[in-house]
Amino acid sequence: MAQIALIEPKFIVPVGGLAAKRLLGIARVTECVGRRFEHDGAVAIPLPHPSGASGWLNDPANREQVAQAASLIRMELGHIGQAQIES
Repeated sequence: MAQIALIEPKFIVPVGGLAAKRLLGIARVTECVGRRFEHDGAVAIPLPHPSGASGWLNDPANREQVAQAASLIRMELGHIGQAQIES
């Protein structure tokens, strides 16, 4: 958290349940993947951990959440890029 405060990022992609819990206070990955959050002036869009040991991505509904998250990430990166062009 100290590094985030020092860097002051505009966009954060926490990967995995532990990262989402530490950053956003979210208990389960299912509750946050595919959603956009505000965190201390930054946008956060969580993703599941890509570990093959996790069966989370085997559920088609969860894969749909990841697709939604990817769409949100692309959109947010587009906004950031546009803001840099305009400034």
